[in-house]
Amino acid sequence: MSIQIINEIKEVIYDALSRIGKEYEIENHQISLDWIQLEKPKNVSHGDFSCNIAMQLAKNRVLKNVSPGKVAQAISESAVLKDSGLFEDVKTAGPGFINFYLDKKIWQKELERILRDKKNVGRSLLGKNKKIHMEFISANPTGPLHVGHGRGAVLGDVLANLYEKLGYTVWREYYVNDYGNQVQTLGESVKAYVDHLADNRPYTPEEGWYQGDYIKDVARRLFKAKGPDVDRSTSGQFAAQWILKNSIEKDLASFGVKPFDRYFSEKSMHENNDIQTTIEELKKKKCVKEEDGALWFLSRKYGDEKDRVIIRKNGLPTYLASDITYHQKKFEQDYQEVVNIWGADHHGYIQRVKGSMEALGFDSDRLKIVLVQMVNLKRGGVSVKMSKRSGEYITLKDVIDEVGADATRFTFLTRRSESHLDFDLDLVKSKSMDNPVFYLQYAYARTCNIFEYAKKEKIDLNKIHPDLDLLNKEELSMIKAMSGYEEILLQCVVQHEPYYLVDYLLGLAKEFHSYYNKHRVITQNRSETETRLCFVNAIHLVLEDALNVLGVQAPRRM
Repeated sequence: MSIQIINEIKEVIYDALSRIGKEYEIENHQISLDWIQLEKPKNVSHGDFSCNIAMQLAKNRVLKNVSPGKVAQAISESAVLKDSGLFEDVKTAGPGFINFYLDKKIWQKELERILRDKKNVGRSLLGKNKKIHMEFISANPTGPLHVGHGRGAVLGDVLANLYEKLGYTVWREYYVNDYGNQVQTLGESVKAYVDHLADNRPYTPEEGWYQGDYIKDVARRLFKAKGPDVDRSTSGQFAAQWILKNSIEKDLASFGVKPFDRYFSEKSMHENNDIQTTIEELKKKKCVKEEDGALWFLSRKYGDEKDRVIIRKNGLPTYLASDITYHQKKFEQDYQEVVNIWGADHHGYIQRVKGSMEALGFDSDRLKIVLVQMVNLKRGGVSVKMSKRSGEYITLKDVIDEVGADATRFTFLTRRSESHLDFDLDLVKSKSMDNPVFYLQYAYARTCNIFEYAKKEKIDLNKIHPDLDLLNKEELSMIKAMSGYEEILLQCVVQHEPYYLVDYLLGLAKEFHSYYNKHRVITQNRSETETRLCFVNAIHLVLEDALNVLGVQAPRRM
């Protein structure tokens, strides 16, 4: 249902409530329009929408000596509702629920709206003049991306698409951890193989070093570019930059992830003395303490379980110091929201980073953290173990090469980000209706097939005149589902969870497949044919737009 229609329904309910207010001693100023919430009943026999405003009035102690059920009955019988032209029927249920059955003409208008919107179906101006900062993936540039990174990548990419669909301006950023122990270890790992190439020294990787063919490949390139006389630091920086440019960025491009606006270097904050500047600001705000030779951020003051070290005894900043500085840079800009997508193992970091923003004087509610659980990759029913340092793992590129970018992207979204995901390689690459992405793409391809058949019958889709009174029960049911597309997009953004769109699409595809198998679209009845073609065109538009938001291809033939 379009947001406009929903708001119209709420205003009619509010008007009806105002009309009966005097009889039940309800003053207008006591009522908030925000109390009027519409929900879709799980049982379709309970109507198109349900409202509990009468119970909200009781909860907020607005009702005096009258039951919510009586007020609900009075609202349902109001002439305002009957004269609005919105409802076929209004009924009360339980202790004060009001169930609304919308008039068929409302759904006919919704179909016309979808057809009129065409490529703009679901688009909104909600985010006009508002900016969103999105940081996601941010995998250490110490090796190829694995499937866990891929899940975070598609989540961030689709969330960014969703924000843009709702009118926001989105800044996409990748935080590059090119400073610290992991880069030093990478340098040691690469330098050891450079030494082997230079004078044929035995190459025996030490425990904790990064391994795999990619280390040898980078070492060969470093040896060719700079010769044998390289130190650990040079080796680490060269390897990190090469892996980022020639492995990570290429894999993301093949995965359909839109280019980032910026790759932000952690090392740059150290070189520009940004971290020390932030530390000094925290000192001025008396948010730190010196203890045991280290400098501590008073994070317990902001809800963390304990205070945290930001400058070690040896004078070097911790990762938290870098994170505080990096987030300060984000918050200093006018972003409506700062969205981070982190692995679930970073859960403990949330409160300390939020607390640091509060300490620096920012509204920490602007920071939205989305946690992504691990992916359990399976083949033949057996889990595939992964370890970047041992070099024994299947990379994201391996998975894309085997099952395709579309199937990989879609599968990552078939469960909520907070839930663990079993990724069954055998199922995902199968061309069967058990494969969710195949199931959805096949629904879209079927709409295209219908249009091809109409073309052969010399029916011009641009010159048809539907009789919307001919819409049957199944068609009206799917129009109701399609009319909720804009709401689903909004829900995805509010919850930072594209899963809702995937679940919605699979439900819509299921209804359409059932309809396709039961009804012919092009029949001997011209009016019926033209009406059904308009209906199928609406399905086509919604599926095509949603697949585009998900970054999944919409194939015309399968």
